[in-house]
Amino acid sequence: MKTLVIGAGIAGLTLGGLLCRQERPPVIVERSASPADGYAIGLYPLGRCVLHGLGAYRELAARSLVLERYELSAGSGWVLQSLDMSVLTGAVGPLLRSAAVTWWRFWRRPARRLTGGCLRVHATTPQRGS
Repeated sequence: MKTLVIGAGIAGLTLGGLLCRQERPPVIVERSASPADGYAIGLYPLGRCVLHGLGAYRELAARSLVLERYELSAGSGWVLQSLDMSVLTGAVGPLLRSAAVTWWRFWRRPARRLTGGCLRVHATTPQRGS
């Protein structure tokens, strides 16, 4: 049976890594042609369990930033609210922040040794009018 994973975000790439470890190589399709498009990923301490299970946490953590302060700003740059993240993470560990491109590169290159080289991501191009 073949498995199709739609989206190469945090969930799609992590699922792909898990399937590879089970020797069930997936086909992952991603709408964006570039991993630089889009978003950043905040990895809360509880989310580390999955990455520890994949044997990938230390390497990904080394490529991430520790988020010490969260600020919500207006379009003008004026800070509407600011939160010291140690209030939330002091007892359980840091909140890590990574750009989407960090996850993409992590799963496509260094983690190939974790997945036996089976993880492949295919970019799709949306059709006009769809």
